[in-house]
Amino acid sequence: MTTPRLRGRAAQPLRPGFIAKAVLSGDIPLATGESVKEAAITDIHSVYRYLTKQENLIRPRDRRLRGMTYRSFLTLFRFAYLLGLVERVREEPMLFPPPGEPLLSIRKPNGAHIVEAKRIIYRLTLVGREDEVAWSNLCRAWIEHWPVPQKAIIEEVPPTVVPPIKPPAVEVPVVPPVELKMPRLAETPSVTQFRKLLVYLRAVRDAGISGMALTSRLDAVSGRAGDWDMWTGDALEDAKEAGDKAKIAKFTLWGKHIKEAVEGFLDEDSPKIIGALEKLM
Repeated sequence: MTTPRLRGRAAQPLRPGFIAKAVLSGDIPLATGESVKEAAITDIHSVYRYLTKQENLIRPRDRRLRGMTYRSFLTLFRFAYLLGLVERVREEPMLFPPPGEPLLSIRKPNGAHIVEAKRIIYRLTLVGREDEVAWSNLCRAWIEHWPVPQKAIIEEVPPTVVPPIKPPAVEVPVVPPVELKMPRLAETPSVTQFRKLLVYLRAVRDAGISGMALTSRLDAVSGRAGDWDMWTGDALEDAKEAGDKAKIAKFTLWGKHIKEAVEGFLDEDSPKIIGALEKLM
């Protein structure tokens, strides 16, 4: 297969895969300030959340990064394990803060019973240390069976040998820019909010906006999709704890299609975002 090129969002340093590798390489310290070569997923997610928050402090509100929930991060990290980029080292007790008593967990299979909670410690494999490509998109690397390890390809533009031929000047009529009003979107998702975003993105599509102009418009509203994703994840957990089957079904469906929209924003794939929003109507 063709080796994927790292460009645009795939090359940004705050991608969760890159952060996980950097933590397990000892390049980024844990929240405690300690540099390690082994860590639990909760430790790595804490670093990821901290770095995301720090980055968002210097970004305007509508350009903030969408932080992954722990559940989503856990799923993503599993792909690193399946790809052989990380390996399990050991299990150790999960402790409360001082005095350091063991944390207890309730297990329901074969009748509810209480056990000591454990956390799994991971480290990089040799393949995980050498790979520079699969970490950029762990989910896609697993689904598409990317070979590992791979080195990132840096595309170089060869020097021009023959001077380019200058085409004759053509007078291009000036087309006034398309004025499309940015919708005001709430942090809390609802069918009304989905419809407002869908109407706006359809208008952008029908106006033929593309390139950097399209990227700018998608970035301006992408933060809300991230807010909706996190809100829906929390709402689903609350519904499960309450045993509310109707809300569980509703928020499960919402979560699925909102995540599709978030992926569409990350890939700058306008048709994918529109398709996901249409499923939420």
